Amino acid sequence: MSAVVQRTEALQRANEIRHRRSVERRELRALGVGQAIARLGELLLDCPDWLSTVPVGAALCWLPHWGPSRATRLLAPTGVRGARLIGELTDRQRRLLARSLGHREITAEEQR
Repeated sequence: MSAVVQRTEALQRANEIRHRRSVERRELRALGVGQAIARLGELLLDCPDWLSTVPVGAALCWLPHWGPSRATRLLAPTGVRGARLIGELTDRQRRLLARSLGHREITAEEQR
């Protein structure tokens, strides 16, 4: 594969990721606060590719009526820095953040 084709594909992929993030950011802001928080909790647990390079603090600021101060207050007890990328979080840290946002995991028994 030539360098030009490789560069073009990389740029297209980056544009797709930026577009997906902007769509999700708009959708979160359009939801009510409770629904947006629940949706972000689900996203943290699923961690899609387009979300893995977003800093945790930035993703929290996507929520309606949330800014850097509120994000920092939520992150302080978890020990996760706001600059940490979501893709770098361990499963335990993701679950802890989702729980801090009020997300309740459904057990296998409840799914039946």
